[in-house]
Amino acid sequence: MSIITKLNRKITEELIINNKINFIADEILVFQDCNTVQAAAMVKEKKQKFYKKRKNCVSVYPIIPEKSDEGVTNNIEYDRTHLIPNYYIDNCSSDILIKWDRASNQGTIENSLKKFEEKVEKKIKDGKLEFPFYWLTSISRTESDKAKWTSCIIKEGYKQHSYYYLEISKEPYIWP
Repeated sequence: MSIITKLNRKITEELIINNKINFIADEILVFQDCNTVQAAAMVKEKKQKFYKKRKNCVSVYPIIPEKSDEGVTNNIEYDRTHLIPNYYIDNCSSDILIKWDRASNQGTIENSLKKFEEKVEKKIKDGKLEFPFYWLTSISRTESDKAKWTSCIIKEGYKQHSYYYLEISKEPYIWP
């Protein structure tokens, strides 16, 4: 299981590309403030076995979780969603889980987290992306107090990156 290290500064693509952040094997770096939630890891392999039981409470700050762990809130279905896919990091800590729109998480809409993960998997399978690479996910507060999910795959030694942007426009993402 990966360990969690909390940082006191934002994680940026530039810091990763310029080797200004030291990653160690099986470590997940997290940063949180009142406008941002981030997780980053060096992905060295796809784990064949990983811990599947998720914690009862999703406590990612600053997005305040509802009382239920999964289910329906304000007619929107939610999942407990990993900021980085669990088959790469093997960790179900509340520091890297967030309540997120179920349709986006499970791939039932076109621009979804699941479809992005599938594209990354296809690149690996086709030999277009090799291990190790860095996975950075940032959730940021928008001007309308909604949440915007951004995931970035960074391959060391390459200047090309794969990006994924998704802006959620549904409530109830509540920022303090």
